[in-house]
Amino acid sequence: LAGLCHIARVKKGTILRLREAGLLQANDADRFWLHNIIRNSLKLTDPTERRFMHMRAMNFFRSQTIPQLPRNIEEFAGVLEWHHHAVECGDAVSAFSALYATRLEDRLMKWNEYELLVSLCERTIATVYQVEADPQVEANLSPTERIQLYHSLGVAYFLLGDFPKSILHLTSALA
Repeated sequence: LAGLCHIARVKKGTILRLREAGLLQANDADRFWLHNIIRNSLKLTDPTERRFMHMRAMNFFRSQTIPQLPRNIEEFAGVLEWHHHAVECGDAVSAFSALYATRLEDRLMKWNEYELLVSLCERTIATVYQVEADPQVEANLSPTERIQLYHSLGVAYFLLGDFPKSILHLTSALA
């Protein structure tokens, strides 16, 4: 799966057609990203196979290195993919690690990317509750990690000016 994610040096006509259809994105390293195609094809598989494919992709992106001092959000593209695939395969611990072990949360706050931070934290929390509902899955977040997620959400919502949601999440962190 990871080998399908990045394709370099495709014929120019094909690139233009895929870009016009909204199926292709290029990064500054001149590599092309076909995620919409991959995600759409994953939706067609059975849940067990789909989860396995997301786990493989998650492990690929988790193994990628990020710069010591990232300057922009593009340098966290692999971490964002790691988080996405962790959520999709129901790995709350890995989704949390993508946010906090890589310091993505700190950078998003520094770059005023509050909406993206809210989205990532909410998807992680949804995964936490999904994992809790599945008796076969044992690994989940500790109370301290949950507090950290709710605190991040509370602060981000505060900075977005949504005070009721900020209070709700900060109260959840305190509880």
